[in-house]
Parts: sequence; structure tokens; C-alpha cells
Amino acid sequence: MNYGSNTDTEGREITDGSSFISPIVGTPEKPYVENCKLEKVELSEDETRASFTFKQSNGSTVNHSEFSGTEDWQIENTNKRVKHICSKIVTGEEYQTAVGGASNFVDFINKIITLINGKYTDLTFRIKFIYNKNGYVSIPQFPNFIENMTVLENETTIRYNPKYDIFIRPIADATENGIENVAVKEDSKVF
Repeated sequence: MNYGSNTDTEGREITDGSSFISPIVGTPEKPYVENCKLEKVELSEDETRASFTFKQSNGSTVNHSEFSGTEDWQIENTNKRVKHICSKIVTGEEYQTAVGGASNFVDFINKIITLINGKYTDLTFRIKFIYNKNGYVSIPQFPNFIENMTVLENETTIRYNPKYDIFIRPIADATENGIENVAVKEDSKVF
């Protein structure tokens, strides 16, 4: 890459305006975003994190990470979330046959990547996107947060949970240096 280049490192044209597209979050009435795609699943270079990259219908991307854990509860929660995602792509039997007996996190994620590779490219999903406590768009920690678009909207199992689901971006309260759940004004600058 050279200074003054008209293209970025991925070969896209550099424009004079921002190309960042903000991710969409749900609402209490409709806690999900429709027509999302799973773009890729990959293991980090240091092999401590798996990243599921979802693309929303407006073109924005949201990364969901699963981390290598050592405690039983961490491994169980990772198993639940990953199985929930994969169950929308392959059957339960295919899943268990492929990943049963994984020896560690790296083996588990590599088996997942091999299992679903190429099987999700034509699928669209309805996904619950919320804000986490730090104000970043994410998926919830617990299922149900994803389903195929073939599920009729009036039969969705994705529900709003007022105890955990945040649909208004939390921003830092300057006076208390904490997090307060308040709406961001439409004319405010994010950056």
C-alpha cells in the first residue's frame, strides 16, 4: 500500500466520505434483524478466539466471538451458542457426528469450520442484535438469537427479554463515569 493510493488494502476505491455502515439492532416489538447472512467463521492466529461474522441486510457486519475457556461453565456456554448457530445450517446428527469428542477449543472450532463450510452461503437468517453493556452491537449470550428466514415471522422463537436485551445504545455518563442506558440524539456525532 502506498500513500496517495486510490484503493484500500482490499482493492476497494477510497472515497472522500465515510463508508462505515452502522449495524442495526432490534426493538422490543421486533427484537431481530431479518435477511442476515453468515459471511465467515475463522479461528484467530493465537487460536484463543473464534469469530463468526454476520452481514446485515444494510451491508454492515457484526462479529460474534467465542473464546477458549477453561472452566466447565465457559465451555458449556460456548457449546450452547455454537450449536445454536450451527443448528440453523446442519442437522443435529451431522453436528454431533462432526464435533463429538473434540479434544480442545482449536479442534472444536476447526471441526465446526469444516462442517459448515460452504453450507451457509445461500442461507439467510433472522438474528437478534442488541447492544452489550459497552455499547457495541452483539448477539445475546444465550439462545434463542438466530433462526432461518424460512421460519414464518409469526412463528419466530426469538423474543425480547427486558432483563437482558438492550436496544438503546448505552453511553458513558461523564459525571459518574459509568454506563447509562440513554438514547443517542440523531444529530450527535459518533466519531
